[in-house]
Amino acid sequence: MQQLLNLCKKARSLRGYKLAELANFCNIEKPEHNITAKGWSGQLIEQLLGVKNNSFSGPDFPDLGVELKTIPVSLDYKPFETTYVTTVPLLPKEMTSFEDSVLYAKLKCVLWVPLIAETKTQPVSERIVGEPILWQPNENQLEIIKQDFFEIMEYIISGQIEELNAQLGRYLHVRPKALNSSKRTYTLNSDGEYMQTSPKGFYLRTSLTREILQDLL
Repeated sequence: MQQLLNLCKKARSLRGYKLAELANFCNIEKPEHNITAKGWSGQLIEQLLGVKNNSFSGPDFPDLGVELKTIPVSLDYKPFETTYVTTVPLLPKEMTSFEDSVLYAKLKCVLWVPLIAETKTQPVSERIVGEPILWQPNENQLEIIKQDFFEIMEYIISGQIEELNAQLGRYLHVRPKALNSSKRTYTLNSDGEYMQTSPKGFYLRTSLTREILQDLL
């Protein structure tokens, strides 16, 4: 419990600072343009809060069972975009129950760190760290996420991955997850044969993250 309290206290100590100021403190170079800044703010906050193994598939703080998520928001704490959680398993050997999934492990407890901007196009380095919030899904939120997970996985298991689209799911949806659109991976088609597709990621819709952040208003 004390470790968790210390983590939350550390996150609160960042409130009010511009990311540029924090980057200077860490001797980290600022991105020149937003187009080259993808992932930069998250990596900066991870370093400041002591995330040790960025390649670990589970939550960022495994000993605490806590995932760290930065989220760009407007002045009234409305999220600018959906939030990436983890990759979607596309082969039978990668698939588990919801309770055993990486998705569930990452969403059981999340430390959200809002990054406030006047507009979505404001330079990332000028965003200001807002009030962090430690969140665990309530019963209703968890049930909706679980239903979305089952519905999405049913498409993949039945070989209908190409039928998946961003409209599916109330809180959770799937989008291609690759910096290079030509990157391919394997899944199974409806005949149980290997086929190529783009890597996919689970994303949280802003309808959920708005719910989470409204407690800060």
